[in-house]
Amino acid sequence: MKIIDEKGRLFGKINLIDLLVIVFIILLIGRFAVKLDFNKINEGQGVETNEKEFKYTVFVEKVRPVTVNAVKPGDIVRDGKTNVVIGEVVEVKSKPHVAELPTSDGELVLAESKIYKDMYIKLKTRGIVTPNVILVGKKEIRIGTTFLMSSTYYSVISTVWDIEVD
Repeated sequence: MKIIDEKGRLFGKINLIDLLVIVFIILLIGRFAVKLDFNKINEGQGVETNEKEFKYTVFVEKVRPVTVNAVKPGDIVRDGKTNVVIGEVVEVKSKPHVAELPTSDGELVLAESKIYKDMYIKLKTRGIVTPNVILVGKKEIRIGTTFLMSSTYYSVISTVWDIEVD
């Protein structure tokens, strides 16, 4: 007996194309049946995955004063790539930007900029806090993470500077 007969059937019983469609449907069903929710992955492992409110500070370097004046407490800010809400502005502090500049004899000295400012923006939000990661939406928040932070009136590149979890 041939594996595929003259009519294109496998072992003379089932059409090869029908078999491929059935296998594809089974794989598709299996894909969605195996998909696990993030909270279910950590169940029974002693890992707390409840949402918590926490605060974190981002550092924004070398912006103009008009940008500093645009950032106000109460602003809702989003991740610039995913548009997910990443927090509410609680506090804004600014200071003159300091840069290394060469002197006439070739030495480097620190000098304050008369134009640019650096900002520290404290945000509060809710997210999933585990021993391994802090998630706001699907965005990981870790010290040193750089991301585009946007609101209705401004968009700045920021770096996570500090995290305060109660």
